[in-house]
Amino acid sequence: MNWIREVILKNLALKGLALLLAFLVWHQVTSREIIQGRVVLPITFVNIPPSTEVLLNDSDRRVEVDLRSDRGSEVLDERNLAVVVDLKPYRTGEDQSIQLNDSNINRPSGVDVVGITPPRIRLKLETTRRKTTTIEPLVVGEPAEGYQVTSIEVSPAQITVVGPESQVEPFTTAVTDQIDLAGRSQSFAQPTFIDLEAHPRLRIENSAEVVVRIGIEEKRKNVRIRGLTVKVVPEGSQARLEPRQIDLEGTVPVSFSERLDGKGFEAVVDVSNLEIRSEPYEVSPQIVVPPQYESIFRLVRRTPPQIKVRKTG
Repeated sequence: MNWIREVILKNLALKGLALLLAFLVWHQVTSREIIQGRVVLPITFVNIPPSTEVLLNDSDRRVEVDLRSDRGSEVLDERNLAVVVDLKPYRTGEDQSIQLNDSNINRPSGVDVVGITPPRIRLKLETTRRKTTTIEPLVVGEPAEGYQVTSIEVSPAQITVVGPESQVEPFTTAVTDQIDLAGRSQSFAQPTFIDLEAHPRLRIENSAEVVVRIGIEEKRKNVRIRGLTVKVVPEGSQARLEPRQIDLEGTVPVSFSERLDGKGFEAVVDVSNLEIRSEPYEVSPQIVVPPQYESIFRLVRRTPPQIKVRKTG
């Protein structure tokens, strides 16, 4: 019996320490709490072929991942997780069905993937295309009463859209955001953007901002000046004119109430560069508008548009 006692009591302190360590390890292992959770993660595509677009439904761009870990809830934080799909094995122009498994989930060690929903995604790889198209401003509303739109200019006049071939080819016109003219009585310039809400897979190359300049002025009415005598210059030049008088047609603002009788208006023919010959020249007289009417009167036409001029001296 003595040898049994000797075996038990020999190195008793070391044996007690070993027993204590074994108990602590057992307690730590058995006391770990297993955490299970579900996270929704966006899919990240890698190794996308050059000049290629990835087409898939918006609902397939995120997946639900069920995870389990005994390392605490911190390891299930979305910032530590990612869903990665390598597109290197797939060809452009073909519909693809890709099975997802735990190898697609980047996660810390000690985290197990329990399930992925949906387990499969469907997508298509298309060639990237570019297309330059005109910009059409979307103008709504009416200017203030008595005013009218005289011009609409867009800068730049064209833009280039980029996207999948199937989406770019049928795209014909880029439309701006809405520009409201209601109550306007002066010309203005408005920065705006191209509206691609109906074409979510397209994007604008470079800047999408454009500037639309809209000219607005008071409405105009027609006026006519009759029997304006044509004057020959330089003074002292001799020439025969046929006819000697012309009529002018033009416009003025509707609020202009004066009567234009031709006073101060001139129709001038310069014969200084004309040679004396038997055949008459056909010349359009130059119209000189009095200074006080330069910003008011706008010439539309002369009648007749040209007169016959024969220089005689």
